[in-house]
Amino acid sequence: ALPLPPVRPIDPVPLNEFATPLESAKDLLTRSLEVFPPDFAVTLPEDELVEIYPEEAQPYADFLDRPQTGIVRILPSIVYNPYANPTGIAPPLPVRVPFTPLVDPETEGKFVDRLALQVSNGNFQLVFPGINYGFMTDLGDVAIEDLDPALTNVPALPPDLLDLFLNYQPPQEFAAIQEDRQRFIANKLDEFDLSDRVAVQLPAQLNRTYLARSIQFDLPELIVTGRPLTPPERRILALLLETPSSDLLVAFRPIARRSDGSYLVLWRVLQEFPDPEILDLFKYVNAPDL
Repeated sequence: ALPLPPVRPIDPVPLNEFATPLESAKDLLTRSLEVFPPDFAVTLPEDELVEIYPEEAQPYADFLDRPQTGIVRILPSIVYNPYANPTGIAPPLPVRVPFTPLVDPETEGKFVDRLALQVSNGNFQLVFPGINYGFMTDLGDVAIEDLDPALTNVPALPPDLLDLFLNYQPPQEFAAIQEDRQRFIANKLDEFDLSDRVAVQLPAQLNRTYLARSIQFDLPELIVTGRPLTPPERRILALLLETPSSDLLVAFRPIARRSDGSYLVLWRVLQEFPDPEILDLFKYVNAPDL
């Protein structure tokens, strides 16, 4: 088997000796709330972080009635830092409150692409766990509800950027995917010969519409862990290497900023491209004689 290309590691969640009893206490408290009357409101801290107030969403009701649209709070990067809690007990927020799904999570068999976006140093920043990647640009003050999925009504978008957002095709080889991922992260895109830059982070500004291409994979456990393949698994290797994925064109528009540094954002899925495939994952299975 070939060695795995380097994959950005997921930061470990530090747990101390008090984690288990405190988590048990929290579970007991949560269950005890069931005895209180329905109008006895209890809000956990993580709920407050992502809560959207009705008066915030109401002005955009018509937009939110359209399919594949939503409203979400984009949080500061420190919220997602697993070491932000000095006790090290609470898992990072995406574990407790994942990034907002861009497709209906109830759709059976459908991979759930998420709006993996955070605020960092005054910028909107795409977040790329695993081998996920993407790119974005600032369209300016363009009404998100008026965007044509083919982007024909965005004159400010140069033809070469339009071509990149609409026609870029992810590679089908594991190593090549990683190479393209690094190119976009490092903004080394000379081969695309672009007249303007795309980026993985851009200044966060209100009343501007941003366009993003989001490419996400759910890598098999066999590949992520690199553990040896067992003899019984050889018979179902193709099944074990199935990799759900998605490739979306998404627009988002910040409409308000809160005092905690988070932004209230409208989002809309403009296009769903064919699910990207990885055709050579079998080369990276930990089975020397495969």
